Parts: sequence; C-alpha cells; structure tokens
Amino acid sequence: MFKRLARRPTPAMIVALLALFAATAGVSYAATQGPPSFTAHGVAFVPASAISGVALPISGSNSSALSNHGMTIASSTSVAVPTTGNYLITLAGNCNGGATNTHFLVREGASLTLGPVDLSIGFEGNPSMAGANTVHLAAGTRLSMVAGHTGADANCGATLGVNLLSAD
Repeated sequence: MFKRLARRPTPAMIVALLALFAATAGVSYAATQGPPSFTAHGVAFVPASAISGVALPISGSNSSALSNHGMTIASSTSVAVPTTGNYLITLAGNCNGGATNTHFLVREGASLTLGPVDLSIGFEGNPSMAGANTVHLAAGTRLSMVAGHTGADANCGATLGVNLLSAD
C-alpha cells in the first residue's frame, strides 16, 4: 500500500498543479503601453478679433506635458488618431486678461471653420473650464484644440486629452 503512495506524479499532474497554483496566486501581467492616448498643454495669444478662434499648439516651444502613446502629431496644432473607435476627449483651460465669452472646442480636420466639433465648452466671463465627451472617430482623424473669446486680446491655455476607449 505504501508503494502506491510513493509513486512520482505524472507530467500531466505537475502541469495541472502548476496551473492551479498560478491561478490561485493571482498571477497577472501588465502591458508596457496601454491603448493610444495623447495629452498636451498649449498656450497661445488669442486676439478678440479672431472670429473662429485660434488653434492652440500641441507641440513646439509653447507646449508642455506632452504624452504621446500611439497618436500621430499631424501638425503643430493637431493630432491624428491611429485607430477607428470610440475616444474619450477631455479639454480644460482658461483665458486671462479682459477676455469675455471665453470658449474652447475640439474640432476635427485642419480648418478652424470646417469640420465637426467634438467638444465645446464656454462661459460668460473668464472662469476655468473643463469638459469631456465620448465620440466615434475614424483612423487618421485630425483633432485641434481651439480657443476663442471677446473682449480684450488675451493669452489662452488649455489641456487636451484623447484616449481610445474601444477600437472597432
């Protein structure tokens, strides 16, 4: 009877036990790079006479806190999304000085006047503003953050975030 208990386990039993221990120990791994995301802070001088507003820079000397994971910087004022899917767009900023009717928006395309607006925030006066929206974008879609206001000419700054939530 003792000889039967002293036998070595089969290779299949060893693999099964290793899998069991790994599963109960909570073995996991983290990817070194998550889904495509982009954040940038841009500051620009915005004349009150700029009816369509001014695209704030997302790269170059007037930008900071740039984090680019899979996004393509299409120009100094726009970013192109790499994958078709649903994206979370966030935007926060303000204009200083005597700006009134301050507004920020995220517009698709290379033009300040054409293309859909994916996110728009605005307020009478000059408070700090923030907003978020989830939109469906095609691969290669260009996004720009635009600042506008009335009143006196002012410096405006905003932070744009674009994060892929789910790919098609």
